[in-house]
Amino acid sequence: MATMDCSLKCSLTEGKSAIKRALTELSWQVEEESADWIKASTQGTIWSCGENIEIYISSQVSQINVSINSVPKWQFLDWGKSEENVKLLYDTILEMALDG
Repeated sequence: MATMDCSLKCSLTEGKSAIKRALTELSWQVEEESADWIKASTQGTIWSCGENIEIYISSQVSQINVSINSVPKWQFLDWGKSEENVKLLYDTILEMALDG
């Protein structure tokens, strides 16, 4: 399991849009969604059976706070894949937020 907390200087609507575009860019499947939460999943690879990704979003005055959690679907050890996925998603969200 891996977790990362970060902040983005944007509105809740802009941030959620950037997160959803990042998930699409990575070809990760959105499973469920609410106003402040997105659950997605990754496909399996040779190193992993896939991960469940949970993204929590909270709005502040001029920014949003984002918490990204990655948990392996079926296996005990993930060989660092959860940490890799969290970092990759964070970097892609930043890229999408900058692209607007």
